[in-house]
Amino acid sequence: MTKFLKRLIESIENTKLGFWNWILAYISVVFVRLMLESVLSHPNHFLGFMKEPYYALLRFTSYNLFITGAALAVIFVLYIFTKERIDKISKVVILFTPVIWALPLLDFIISKGAGCPMKYVFEIKEVMRFFIHAFNPMVSFSQWASTGLRIEFLLIILLVIVYIYIKTSKLWKSILGFLGGYAWMMFLGLPLYTAYIIDFLPFPSRRDIGAYYKVFLTYGFFDRSEYAIALVWLFVVTVFSILWLYLYNKKVLVSLIKNIRIYRVIHYLGLLVGGVFIGYWNLGKNWPYPFQCPFDYIAVFGLAFALFFAFQYAVVSNDIADEGIDKISNPERPLIKGNIMMEDYKIIGKIFLILSLYFAFSTSIWAFLLTILFIVCYQLYSVPPFRIKKIFPFSTLFVAFNGLVAMLIGFSLLSGSENLYAFPPKIALALLVSFFLTINMKDIKDIEGDTKAGIKTIPTIFGERNGRRIVGILSFIGFISVPIILRINALYSYTVIFGILSYILVTKKKWQENLYFINYYIYYVIVLVSIWRQHHA
Repeated sequence: MTKFLKRLIESIENTKLGFWNWILAYISVVFVRLMLESVLSHPNHFLGFMKEPYYALLRFTSYNLFITGAALAVIFVLYIFTKERIDKISKVVILFTPVIWALPLLDFIISKGAGCPMKYVFEIKEVMRFFIHAFNPMVSFSQWASTGLRIEFLLIILLVIVYIYIKTSKLWKSILGFLGGYAWMMFLGLPLYTAYIIDFLPFPSRRDIGAYYKVFLTYGFFDRSEYAIALVWLFVVTVFSILWLYLYNKKVLVSLIKNIRIYRVIHYLGLLVGGVFIGYWNLGKNWPYPFQCPFDYIAVFGLAFALFFAFQYAVVSNDIADEGIDKISNPERPLIKGNIMMEDYKIIGKIFLILSLYFAFSTSIWAFLLTILFIVCYQLYSVPPFRIKKIFPFSTLFVAFNGLVAMLIGFSLLSGSENLYAFPPKIALALLVSFFLTINMKDIKDIEGDTKAGIKTIPTIFGERNGRRIVGILSFIGFISVPIILRINALYSYTVIFGILSYILVTKKKWQENLYFINYYIYYVIVLVSIWRQHHA
């Protein structure tokens, strides 16, 4: 029997299938599980929300992330005790995931067709009680832990023990694997632990209700607890995915970190946070207690991650499209250095896209739609057949517009469906005009590559020396346009200083993009403070 299982596991580990075939197989299994959960546990309601399809998808997302986090946790437990390659362990786990079908099927049979709806546990003491008595048939957990759930846990832990023994032939490691499986059961109460941790923080709350109800059901910007729960699991899945990549190929992870374009990331995240502030100043009064629910802050982080991964997807798309240009202008890029293979890079880009859309969808439908707009604009800008970056000055306009979209994503947290109407038009105009004029500085470092690729920019049209002067003048005008459009007289003195600095930085012999961005960041903070003072004057 042991030899048979060993041959079976080795055949699974050595199966030659593409990455997306394995992912599709996993998604298919999870989809079937969730459909079984819905139909057999809630026979009268498709996913529990027949009349509210968006919330049905949200609950579907929450459960999907919960199962994915649990699967990754099992993979790490097996890795700790076997030290087998993480990709091989992942293949085995994926192929054995149909075991999760047991829960709804067994509950449906045992309950004689009544079904047992999936529920979250609300008290730490119940988690501890389950941890101690999970497999004791004399102890009942009828409120939330069904018989099917307990059998499913038992099957998973048995599979963990068998795999560890097959790979190591050491009984003591299998026993430790059993304890690791038990620890994995405790991990599944993560949303509850999150609630208890947050409950210690100094937020206004009712002390007469439990931590879970207080944190997840005291609605702030979220009108459903599924948003908050989905975000908790999404952060976990993101961290686990990074850890998985580290164990699979540390070199690839390091290359990705070096390639995140940190100054542009700060630029877009700064705009997002600025959008949150502007929304709070203009629309905070429409909310009973804005930012008094802990998850209001976590929602901001959710938006930040959505925008971060959307931009990283744009970076990957741009690197692939600009491979020829980067050989001349950016030889340090991971594709050019050979640190990441093209096929792997395409897979990573798609993962960035999925994470971005998951974070946006788990925050709000409006953030989701605006994030899609951000991604689409960058696709039109970078990728054939449109590749608008080759069409001056529309290329600059697209980048400036995406800056506005980034700010609208943050603004949408408080504005909801009114984000296009409630956003102050003067701020939108100031942002578009100033970015349209200043953003040309991005083309300075790519002069040689853009020239050979036939991409029209100010430096390639007028030559490096004259082009820099023109870009510097436009940059200065871009800074000056801000107080003119916003009609904030107190900004003029700062604007002249930072505008002159921008001209000097653009025209100096050695182009240092980091210094230009730092100059812009400081000015941007001053502008936000000035807008706040004007609003409260």
